[in-house]
Amino acid sequence: MDLSNQMDRVRLLSNIRSENNKARKQVSFKSFEVQSGRIHPFVKDDLLGQYNRNSVKEMPLVSSINVQKRVVDAKSTIYKQKVTRTFTELSDEQHDQMRLIYRDMCADAKLNQANKGYNYQDQTIGMIVPKNGKLIMRVFKMHQIDAIVDPEDPESSLGFIISTFDRTNYEEIDSNKRDHDTATGYSGRSSQSTATQDQDLDIAEKYQYQKYVERYLVWSPEYNFFMNGLGEIIDEDGEVSSPLASEGIMPFFEVSKEKDFEYFVRPSNNLTDFTIQFNSQLSDQANVIKMSAYSVAVLKAPSELQPEIQEIGANVLLKLPTDGEKENGTVDFDFKAPATNMSGIAEAINDLLNYFITSEGLSGDTLNSSGDSDKPTSGIDRFIRGIQKIEAHRDDYEKFRKAEEDIYRIVKAWLRVLQGSDKLDRKYQISAISDNSEIRVEFHKPELIQTESEKLTNIQTKMDMGIASRLDAIMLDREIDDKDEAKKLLKEIDEMEMPQLGTFTPPSENEDMGLDTDNMKDDEDEDEE
Repeated sequence: MDLSNQMDRVRLLSNIRSENNKARKQVSFKSFEVQSGRIHPFVKDDLLGQYNRNSVKEMPLVSSINVQKRVVDAKSTIYKQKVTRTFTELSDEQHDQMRLIYRDMCADAKLNQANKGYNYQDQTIGMIVPKNGKLIMRVFKMHQIDAIVDPEDPESSLGFIISTFDRTNYEEIDSNKRDHDTATGYSGRSSQSTATQDQDLDIAEKYQYQKYVERYLVWSPEYNFFMNGLGEIIDEDGEVSSPLASEGIMPFFEVSKEKDFEYFVRPSNNLTDFTIQFNSQLSDQANVIKMSAYSVAVLKAPSELQPEIQEIGANVLLKLPTDGEKENGTVDFDFKAPATNMSGIAEAINDLLNYFITSEGLSGDTLNSSGDSDKPTSGIDRFIRGIQKIEAHRDDYEKFRKAEEDIYRIVKAWLRVLQGSDKLDRKYQISAISDNSEIRVEFHKPELIQTESEKLTNIQTKMDMGIASRLDAIMLDREIDDKDEAKKLLKEIDEMEMPQLGTFTPPSENEDMGLDTDNMKDDEDEDEE
């Protein structure tokens, strides 16, 4: 594909507007909306698929339990703790400057965002570009970006297209006349006129929309420009070559799960679907509670004796005419309560939640209905749990380590290109970076941290077994390696304890020592006899 040719750009836009690509973006948008807590419209749609509209209207709709966000937060552990980055072939000054670039780029925070996107969309793409005198990192959702797929290798990309326009302004022109995206999918007109005037108006609106509203940012190793929805290049300066053309790379990095001979990963979407289904079931349960809280009023009476106003309680009064019955003329008014197994319903929903959490490789304390948390009982328990989390996501760590290498390659390319440019502040400009300079990333690893009581218990056990002396105990407790220092400290402790034990002072000859001298004398006399 030749991006300098408008016809090729039009074909590219046609692929972007294809139904398959729209469906891909709708799935991505749905998962992002749920991740952001905007669950209500999706739960409502799910219930409308099960019940009629009036029933759903009367139901208490639950949409506040965001299982997806909780699971994603629990899984996204790679950048929760500070990451240590070291750079080879750099001087101390260059090393400090590179750290400053990463810090001001908010690399850890952005990559933590990428880690979360990867965990609920199975793929994440980021970009590094200069802005406001520094390098910034952007992380895209899958509905915000399109790829120019390599025909020889569909799992690779020859370029990227980013939608940079806001549909809101255009929708405000006349939202009743045009198709537009909605939170729950693609919603078209319920009816459309076939009059020539309306068709011409639609064509004119579409042309205006694509020419003046749609904006796409195009990146490839050779090109970088803006175009409108007609494929027309609209850069004011007319420059279409990529600023990184001399480096032969694009400013994008990607982390994804296994691909199926296509660039974009097809996400399982199980986190999003379960969150919606779980809230639907909670809505069902809330509706059962609501209905069970009120007994149903039953009125048995002849038609002529029934009152005009017959609404009562949460719902309406049930009328049972007795016309033609033996008891015709009698009136009976009663309340009937439905028999509902609330504990059974709650237990079934809780079991479903536990099954799902377990299937995601997480422990029961991640999310449960009881509110209980399974806290580590000791330092070693905490250490083992941390190791288990790393082992469970070892492949993810390696993928993000590869992404860190790609990011460093992009940063070095920008620093070389922008050297001496006013687009990058002087404090970020590092000259003469070696081509062999590499990044080494150390992710946080859990440490074995004993509590004070655990440490003292271990020391006491060693002393009881006879494998540690008081001197060893001092060295272990105070974390002292020098024996002489430990001996001095032990001596100070002994001296502090001496007054508490008391000291013996010999009594004077005339001082009464508190002994029973009479009895002692009698004992002496008996001995003489």
